[in-house]
Amino acid sequence: MDKKIRVLAVDDELANLKLLKSILGPSEYDVAFALNGADAIKLLESDIYDVVLLDIMMPETDGYKVLERLRRWDRIWRTRVIVLSALDDVEGKLKAFDLGAVDYVTKPFNRNELLSRIKARLMQPTSLEMIGVSIRMLSHELAQNKMAIAALNAEPETCLPVLAKTEKRLNQLLLHFHLKKIEIRLNSVPIKRYMGEWLNSVKSQYNIEADIGKTAGLVLAADAGLLDKMFRAVVNFLSSRTSDGVQLVVRDKETHADFVFIDKGPMVSQEAIDAWFDPLCDSGEAQDVMVSYAMANANVIAQKHGGKIICDSKTNQTQIHIILPLRIGQQ
Repeated sequence: MDKKIRVLAVDDELANLKLLKSILGPSEYDVAFALNGADAIKLLESDIYDVVLLDIMMPETDGYKVLERLRRWDRIWRTRVIVLSALDDVEGKLKAFDLGAVDYVTKPFNRNELLSRIKARLMQPTSLEMIGVSIRMLSHELAQNKMAIAALNAEPETCLPVLAKTEKRLNQLLLHFHLKKIEIRLNSVPIKRYMGEWLNSVKSQYNIEADIGKTAGLVLAADAGLLDKMFRAVVNFLSSRTSDGVQLVVRDKETHADFVFIDKGPMVSQEAIDAWFDPLCDSGEAQDVMVSYAMANANVIAQKHGGKIICDSKTNQTQIHIILPLRIGQQ
């Protein structure tokens, strides 16, 4: 039998706790209850819960103080706190998120909505789980580095390139997780003007044939600095595959802009394409140090903007689509 998901429900209104029990009790959840913030802290001191459903407005020890205590213990890394509150003010929500809450549900809540929110948050890894993935990735690279150092005296000509490659991989991994955790600053970015300036800034480095003529009036909500990193990563990779240069076409998809980068290099297998976006991949065609990490990092940036990167490869032509949502109604 699968282990039940452990939930702690915290509310100073007994009627609310009874409602939560009726919603969660019959399902796959193992639910504990606390009638105030002080009792919740005592339970959280001695036990770990997968989810905490936390009321904010409680006497003496309110929900914010519970969040502060969790953060002080670093328990906020291990659990997911969903705030349940009758308050619907922006400042209250921001404060809760700043203290580590992962979601905010306004009372009175709908049963199906609450269950959906809990399930959605459980599908997302906690910060501690992400650290575990990071350690796994870095441990592999450090093991490679250790092997190269051990053999350095015997075969220096062979080992030095391995060390240089490992150093690049470690730097790319660190960048990957830096990108995942940073908060982006969104501003209005007119596509035609931005791409014109960007193409001018990289013309000495890359051979790009661009068509951006139909982008007048299209505006992104974006972090211009991160856009630059993303576009450079993609163009740098495609340029390494062919000496014929790269084509760029920007298409208006009504709600999204599709930045299509095209090269005339050899066809790429789906296995290799998957590897480009998976920093953990360590197979066959993924061995080029700058491939999987550079493309994975570019994809992180696209996702932070609410977009995605997809690849379509055919004989003598590979297309990389960077699809980003448009800011509707703003010039």
